[in-house]
Amino acid sequence: MISVKTFLRDTARTLIPLAILGAGIGGFLVFGQRPEVPQRADEESNGVLVTTAIAEPFSTAFTIEADGVAIPSRRVTHSAEVAGRITRKDPRCKSGRYVTEDAFLLQIDPTDYQLTVEQLSAEREQAEQTIAETDVDIANTEALIELALEDQKLQDRNLERYLRLGQRDAVTETQLDQARSQQLAARNSLQTLRNQLTSLKQSRARLETALKLAEVKLRQAQADLERTTIKAPITGTVIEDPVEIGDYVMAGDPVVRLNDSEQMEVQCQLKVEDIYWIWLQSGRYGPDQKISTEQRLELPPTPVQVVYTFNNVEYLWSGVITRYEGTGIDQATRTVPCRVLVDQPKQVSVETNGGQTALVVPPTLFSGMFVTVRIPIRPATPLLRVPLAAVRPGGHVWTVNEETLQILEAKVARTEADYALLYAMPGGLQSGAEVITSPVSAPQPGLPVRRIDSDADNLAQTRETPAPPATAAAE
Repeated sequence: MISVKTFLRDTARTLIPLAILGAGIGGFLVFGQRPEVPQRADEESNGVLVTTAIAEPFSTAFTIEADGVAIPSRRVTHSAEVAGRITRKDPRCKSGRYVTEDAFLLQIDPTDYQLTVEQLSAEREQAEQTIAETDVDIANTEALIELALEDQKLQDRNLERYLRLGQRDAVTETQLDQARSQQLAARNSLQTLRNQLTSLKQSRARLETALKLAEVKLRQAQADLERTTIKAPITGTVIEDPVEIGDYVMAGDPVVRLNDSEQMEVQCQLKVEDIYWIWLQSGRYGPDQKISTEQRLELPPTPVQVVYTFNNVEYLWSGVITRYEGTGIDQATRTVPCRVLVDQPKQVSVETNGGQTALVVPPTLFSGMFVTVRIPIRPATPLLRVPLAAVRPGGHVWTVNEETLQILEAKVARTEADYALLYAMPGGLQSGAEVITSPVSAPQPGLPVRRIDSDADNLAQTRETPAPPATAAAE
């Protein structure tokens, strides 16, 4: 048999959850219904009090702002082109110092390179002298050839004479052979001189090649000698000077690094919607526009303002957005890296706020400055400006039409601190429309409304109307 204690425990386990469930259902039925919004008698008769504003056409420019950091337009690492020991270092070749292009910075020991230049200069002179000697030999050989030609002609005539005499038996065979031998010797001498002339000309060609080689080596040695003097490749600021007097450097070792100070750039990140406005403003990316591949892949140049703020004072530089940095959207931030070129970093203007006075003006836009990039945008599409409070969740605006509330769809183009820009669409919100900026508890189309300004005017008129005389009231 089940004991009474066990029965009561099992019953309590069953009834307690049922009681909790019933209490929850009862609470939902009592408190879960949306309470009816009480309407005051004057609201039911005259309408809900609202504040309104006029939707105005937006024809000026708005400003896109993005944070950025100033960086040099280029950073040059100058390396030693020849090996050697540093013997001189200019005092301006120090980190942080300003140098101009072609200014002297460092000197590598030129002794060995100077000796090489002198040696190759002597070799070139020797080659020139050898060529001159060969030219003399060629001239002498040509003169000997002329003499040999005359001797050969003489021996030819002598042989012909002996042959004629031989036909008459006036000379012996021995004399005839001797004439033939002399003619052959003359021909042999002429051919020997001709061969010698050919050899001399070939030798001269070889000497000319050797002279050209010596001149090339000499120019190389002179270039190496010039490279022992290291000059600034650009006008800028020295940021690193890793070598000192007495250090030995090899060809290719970095000896100085410089930042270009004639131009600066600003690294910034723009949102995709900001890039959209830049595209739209340029007018080159319409559906019917024909543009080149280069224009498709490059950012249209857009004037901007670079602002550095310090002590409530703004320092401004003019710049131009010139290019994307990289190939697309940053996967981490979902923004587009861009570069702004500041062509004149030394030309700065000042704007003061709050009565502050600029006691000092930065001499230039320094690398590493955290700045703000301001991009003025003049929209190429019709926009309407309304107070920010007029834009309702879900992309709607409430308007007043014949003293009743109307709900219209609105496409937000851009929001600023205190106003919103809406696209002017056919059948939607139009310029001059009256939009509601105050909250309404239960908005629905056709809801009667009245303006708070109108009630204030009516109250003022009521106060200005004089009261009727007491006697008239008594009657």
